[in-house]
Amino acid sequence: MMSKKNIIIISLIVIVVIGLAIAVLLMDDSFFDEPEVISFDQDIVIDDTSVPEVIVEPEVIINLTPIEVTVTTVANNFAERFASYSSDSGFLNLEEVKLLSTNLLKVKLNEMIEDSEGSDEFYGISSKVLKTDINALDEENGNANIIITLQREETIGSEISVIYQDLELNLVEAGNSWLVNDFEWLE
Repeated sequence: MMSKKNIIIISLIVIVVIGLAIAVLLMDDSFFDEPEVISFDQDIVIDDTSVPEVIVEPEVIINLTPIEVTVTTVANNFAERFASYSSDSGFLNLEEVKLLSTNLLKVKLNEMIEDSEGSDEFYGISSKVLKTDINALDEENGNANIIITLQREETIGSEISVIYQDLELNLVEAGNSWLVNDFEWLE
């Protein structure tokens, strides 16, 4: 003997199947016809005198050497983390960039953390790399100078502003990796 639950389920399935069958029977047969092909007997003429000419500059693609890729990757990662800060997270940004820093720069970063004062008002700045220029790269001596252009969105309380700023980074080769040795904000 079937339970009441099974009878209800079977009844619902039968109703759905009957409903679908009725829908298929009532459908317009034109749904299944071949699409209509429209042909033009005349040539189409476009009046291009009213369309302004748009000149698009080609994007310059620069092939980088493996060392240049490594140096720019380290510089970009350092710049975005270093230049982003939130009063809610303390100086997590400076702690994170220590992994990409020489011992000399780690001392400077620790001094920055110790010298800073907290604020009751929320302060945050989020930075994104827009452009990376290799100013100088001396593979033989293991040093590089990189200029990073950043877009920085600054939030003080409830006010938001966007600024653009350049950050100069000096990197040195340390073993198999490149580390940031010093930085300077440019005007």
